[in-house]
Amino acid sequence: MAEALWVRRGPVRWAILGAYWLFLLAATSIPGNWLVLQARPVRVSDKVAHAAGYTLLALLLCWARRPGSGLGRAGLALSTAGVAALYACLDEWHQQFIPMRAMDGKDLLADVLGAALGVTVWCVVAREENHARTSVSQG
Repeated sequence: MAEALWVRRGPVRWAILGAYWLFLLAATSIPGNWLVLQARPVRVSDKVAHAAGYTLLALLLCWARRPGSGLGRAGLALSTAGVAALYACLDEWHQQFIPMRAMDGKDLLADVLGAALGVTVWCVVAREENHARTSVSQG
């Protein structure tokens, strides 16, 4: 699948990643009572929300760092998982300073598992794209 030219450029990828990362920070800085008072038509476990948020974070990190990273697929995957896990730790730590929020080891686990899922999905997609490119160039 071909990407639009504006998406292939590195600065745009980093801007999209940065905007999403700021969204995550803002979402985890909302006081807990505000979240409880909001009526949600569909109940979603906060662990699922944590995992989904960090899955997307890891995918965007891999996508932004991909061009010219020089790390190879495995190095990029491991370093991305490490960055996401470190951010998850910092994010859980910072929540103790937000009213009616607290550090939660289960949230941290969901964050790390979500990041691992994102990195895994990225690796599978990157491998398939590479196989497709190789097949076309050899065909």
